[in-house]
Amino acid sequence: MSGEIRPLQSQFWSRSIDLNGDTYAVNVNVSEDEKGMPVRLKIDNGKEYVRSFNTNGAGFPFSVPGATINYQQGFSGGNLDWADKDYQLVSAHEIGHPILTLAAGREYSWSHEGTSGTLGGDNGTYAPVPKTGEMNLMKYYEDASVNMRYARSIASESDVKNLIYISKRH
Repeated sequence: MSGEIRPLQSQFWSRSIDLNGDTYAVNVNVSEDEKGMPVRLKIDNGKEYVRSFNTNGAGFPFSVPGATINYQQGFSGGNLDWADKDYQLVSAHEIGHPILTLAAGREYSWSHEGTSGTLGGDNGTYAPVPKTGEMNLMKYYEDASVNMRYARSIASESDVKNLIYISKRH
């Protein structure tokens, strides 16, 4: 499944952006190499949803570098379409954290656009689901189904601009 992560970054991180009134299509292509962030896949068969995480760029002592993405096989009740879509969304979201940390700092990245605490805790301010249009890949939403999030989630224009900014620095 780790090979599936690359095309998903393109799906969720590619978009049009506006620069000084001109529109540009940004197509993100992801590659793997030895300098890249480690990503671990964990297949979870339990009945409870197990949260994925990314400590890359956290700067905490004893933190495991990289991301752990949980494939929710058990929680999905055997609905592998649901588990696949959740995995794809969570992967794209977790890969976004080091991008935002490099561009704007850990607090910005980990607060999920104000929809969670800096350490990932619930601060009770999940965003309402927009009636139409895009859903920000990095936000947490109230009661949004996996199918809805999968169809409508995309990195925000400002987050894609941040990705371009850090790509020029590193």
